[in-house]
Amino acid sequence: MFDRQFKHAISEHMARGNEHMARGNEHMARGNEHMALGNELMRQNREVATRAIEVMGEVIHEIELSRRDRADMTVFIRDITTRSERHADATVRAIDANTATLNDMRADMAANRQAILSVIDRLEPPSGD
Repeated sequence: MFDRQFKHAISEHMARGNEHMARGNEHMARGNEHMALGNELMRQNREVATRAIEVMGEVIHEIELSRRDRADMTVFIRDITTRSERHADATVRAIDANTATLNDMRADMAANRQAILSVIDRLEPPSGD
């Protein structure tokens, strides 16, 4: 009887051991799945990080270009504004010179008119023959 109990206990112990081994194998299989998924996620993460670094380089390059363009635009605006101001000054000076010339012409025309009227006033009236 002791022998039968002993065999039964060993059999139960072995059955529990087999159960534990089966559950352990299931856990190991799940662990392997998690590791495979983790490895895939790490691979994807590396790809994303690599692309992010590439994009960051592109962004930095674009910022540098933008800064250069802005500096060039500042110089261009300063130059065009200065040229426009010089042109406007030259135009105003030309208008001032033309105005002075027109005023002189007006004075000359008034003097000519006065001279002509003075000559006309000194003429003898036409005879009525």
